[in-house]
Amino acid sequence: MAVSMVFGGAAIAQDVNLAAPLVPCEAGSQGLCVMIATRSDDIVGVWKGYSSNPALAASGGVVYVRYNADGTYALADTMPKTASPYSPYPSGTVAFQGTIMTIAEVPTPLGSPECASGSYVASVYRFGDTPVALLYTPVKDDCARRKADFMRQRVWVAEGAKIVPNAQVQHTTGH
Repeated sequence: MAVSMVFGGAAIAQDVNLAAPLVPCEAGSQGLCVMIATRSDDIVGVWKGYSSNPALAASGGVVYVRYNADGTYALADTMPKTASPYSPYPSGTVAFQGTIMTIAEVPTPLGSPECASGSYVASVYRFGDTPVALLYTPVKDDCARRKADFMRQRVWVAEGAKIVPNAQVQHTTGH
């Protein structure tokens, strides 16, 4: 199956065996690969996903999270609003100890001490050097709302403040 990825009008086409197992990302990887994040730099950028948290009232349930190299993050209902904390959306810090990412909301959200922090393994799916998706595997999190939202993948949409307009993945059959 041929897969074409379009980023800002530039198409990248490659034959991909979608039944092939994922391989770990290594320097010079050309196809689809996965890496386990071990530092903030591994997840830097803006990621788009869905939230079922009714307190957030995101349009269509769509939310954006910006992870910064300094270990801070901000969630919002639009990409520009992730540039700084935006109430009532969560913001705080992420810290890594090996492959375990601990996310801490600052301040503790809406009197919910169980949502102060949670631990996950963050898997970054890449196509060559380009991040594609971020998936979280829970290690320990007592915050049911965050845990439910983190069970949904996030799609990479921007590198720091740089926006990737109309990022799309197109699947075609044949070669």
